[in-house]
Amino acid sequence: MSRRLLVLSVAMTGCVATDVGNPQTNEPVVSTEAVVRIEAFEESLPNALTLQDGVVLTHAWLATSRVHLRSCDAEDPPEVNNAPDGTVNNATNGDTTGADGDDLDVESLNVTDLLSGTSFPNALAVGGTGRSFCGFEVEVRPLEDGEVPAGAPPELAGYSMLVRGLRKDGNPFVVRATLDATMELDGQILLSADSPNELVLGFAVNGWVTQGDLAALIGDPIVIDEASNSELYDAFEDTVVASPRLFRNVVGGAPIAR
Repeated sequence: MSRRLLVLSVAMTGCVATDVGNPQTNEPVVSTEAVVRIEAFEESLPNALTLQDGVVLTHAWLATSRVHLRSCDAEDPPEVNNAPDGTVNNATNGDTTGADGDDLDVESLNVTDLLSGTSFPNALAVGGTGRSFCGFEVEVRPLEDGEVPAGAPPELAGYSMLVRGLRKDGNPFVVRATLDATMELDGQILLSADSPNELVLGFAVNGWVTQGDLAALIGDPIVIDEASNSELYDAFEDTVVASPRLFRNVVGGAPIAR
């Protein structure tokens, strides 16, 4: 994966319950926990992301309201991506559809600065380990008055995204988005039950706001929203919706859903 990704990390952990003094065995997992965290990474600038054309992102707040994994047709078991190099193969890990083949749907309002990995109010916990799914969806929507959690910027009221940064010459800009969308990705997704693993929903941000877009704009800061620089704002929304890919967290792994 490129370093220039904003990522929603889904950490899946299996736990075995044992009596005090009894050694852990290889019995089937009896309880599982999965945690979703949202973060970004950049090798040289831990609190900012410098894009290839010199634009610097200093904050990228995102409000998500729902995560949904679509079950697979029980009559057509999916291929699953559980190879260590991220390639897809046909091996399965136990029940590939779950007991009833139901979708996994978790509604939870979370606000995260993807650059710092700071999420409010908490990381999102989901279940469904030991199953395979054939699609991943994440919903993004504007926050209503009173919905901005403590710790997130109050300026997010009325918006789903707040992106701040610097043009190549240092002039600041801000994008205030009212994006209300469900981003859907299709692919074969295994939530392993017998060993820790991680899925990464990565947003390729290089095209969100470019130096070419910003070069001729004026303002301190430059404002990009529905009322100001609206054509650029519309292009921003379209680019965000098209930018996510779902990966298994291995070096060089190919997308497993897109």
